Amino acid sequence: MLQIRWHGRGGQGVVTAARIFGRAAAIYGGKYAQSFPYFGTERRGAPVTAFTRLSEQPIRDRSQVYEPDCVVVLDETLLESVDVLQGLRPGGILVLNGSRTNHQGLKFKLPENTAFYQIEVTSLAQEILGVPIVNTAMVSVLAAVTSWVPWEAIKKAIQDILPSHLVEKNLRLAEEAFHRALALRQVASSQGGEGEPNSKSKGNLHLPADNLQPNLPTPHLVARTGSWRIQRPVIDPWKCNDCLICWLFCPEGSIRRGESCTSIDLTYCKGCGICARECPRQAIHMVDEALISQGEGERLAGIS
Repeated sequence: MLQIRWHGRGGQGVVTAARIFGRAAAIYGGKYAQSFPYFGTERRGAPVTAFTRLSEQPIRDRSQVYEPDCVVVLDETLLESVDVLQGLRPGGILVLNGSRTNHQGLKFKLPENTAFYQIEVTSLAQEILGVPIVNTAMVSVLAAVTSWVPWEAIKKAIQDILPSHLVEKNLRLAEEAFHRALALRQVASSQGGEGEPNSKSKGNLHLPADNLQPNLPTPHLVARTGSWRIQRPVIDPWKCNDCLICWLFCPEGSIRRGESCTSIDLTYCKGCGICARECPRQAIHMVDEALISQGEGERLAGIS
């Protein structure tokens, strides 16, 4: 039996990813499958976990997956607050959606002979879907690097599960991600070994596994919801009249009245975007965190 654990954030479609992969295996891949989520505080942006099991025989086990053969991480910022490698078996697989070439300060130790694949699909999802939702992309990446489920089965499962108006674009995203992941697997194979999921070769093109050591987060860091954020709100001080309507709707209580305009405590802002949607003057804009780090946030938000 193969066991997969999925890590993502509320709103990224983690549970749907587990369902798609399970349905592809069971209905179109000729296997027995099981998929289900772990229920906790499933707020938008909060860490969410889901599971998939695949087998050639009927599956009797209904427990959570504690020792996965594969871990799929939809958001690399989870490495800062979640032990995504917990229980990963030696010879297993880690698939990470991420663009950072240097995860300095994130110290995790990969189990022996782990096949590690890092691929960035968030920008691809933004380009095709218009939103950074990568569940269908990561399902396809997993299919490409493991060959556990055929690509045609993934396509049919996406068509079955997603609403009809979302199918076309998600199929485009999934296919592009699948081919990129195949290329990644081929490069990993050329770097050493046969490139198969449980061989000694590593598909790690970006993050040196030997530099990762155990370092679990402290509880107070986990409580800082700012670590969940993919996008942050940027306030235009020329439009803000300090009406505090955004404060009324903020689920984290992270908005404060300022001297000239409202301010946001980013330590606890999880980037849900409710404040931007509710602002009557359109003074709040959601900007990707990656662009903020490049100093592009205010320009892209249209703030002079």
